[in-house]
Amino acid sequence: MTDDILALDTESEISRIGSFIRGQAGDQRRLVIGISGGIDSGVVARLCVGTLGVNRVRFFTVLQSDMEDCHIRNARQLAEDLAAPLVELDLAEFTRQLLTVLESAEPKEKFSANSLLDVGKAKNSLRTWIHSMYAERGYIVVGCSNRTEIETGFYLPFGDGISHIMPIAHLYKTQVRLLAQALGTRPEVIQQPASAGYWKGETDLEDLAFWMFHGAPVLEELCLSESELAIVSEIHDQLSFEVIDRGLYYIGLGRDVQTVAQESGLSLDNGERLMQLVHSVPLVKGRPLRVHLPAS
Repeated sequence: MTDDILALDTESEISRIGSFIRGQAGDQRRLVIGISGGIDSGVVARLCVGTLGVNRVRFFTVLQSDMEDCHIRNARQLAEDLAAPLVELDLAEFTRQLLTVLESAEPKEKFSANSLLDVGKAKNSLRTWIHSMYAERGYIVVGCSNRTEIETGFYLPFGDGISHIMPIAHLYKTQVRLLAQALGTRPEVIQQPASAGYWKGETDLEDLAFWMFHGAPVLEELCLSESELAIVSEIHDQLSFEVIDRGLYYIGLGRDVQTVAQESGLSLDNGERLMQLVHSVPLVKGRPLRVHLPAS
């Protein structure tokens, strides 16, 4: 149950975001959205179609290796629910081919086609190429990042961090879920664990636990001892998006760590870890993000 700090007047918010989308698209511009099968892209898709109609919105999804079956199933179901065509692009072999070439050409950078992290980030980067091709056809590229991701640096700056507009960038993940319910998102999409979908079993909360342990966005593979992995597990056990979002809210107000921990439900140690992660984001090379979002 959320309290007032994460509450959302969904009817008003849908109208406000719709006005923003309409103002950016004008009377003729078309939009393109990469559909992942997750809640964020689903909410953005429903907002755009509800505002402009299905004929002005193009959906694509990328078929990748090691995908959860539910992601492609959800993407197809979303397109069916909105009576929209879905462009399916099979790029399952591209990521490892790209990394194999990089690994050979740049041995000092230690790119690896066998690295879960490198493969995942390459999958994200490939969507940028697709977006750029649609942009060359005059489409407005619509991003699906939310405020939780932005404030924790949990995005790829030259992947999902690139777009013309980001209609939900001002909303915490908890608020996106509230909006999803109001927009008629299917329960299985709302209830499934949030995940970038880079590999089977991946979840955003587990990834964020590693980031909090690391104290910054994880840019390369971590090699952790059993005792360090146990700490990551303890961090993960405390996390939910409501906990994280409440912590981010109070960090944004400039509150001290004791207040952040008390108001979020995090331990003092994990409150400090979340604060350190948030404060590290502007310092990590390539992380700053230009956000185009609805005015308050």
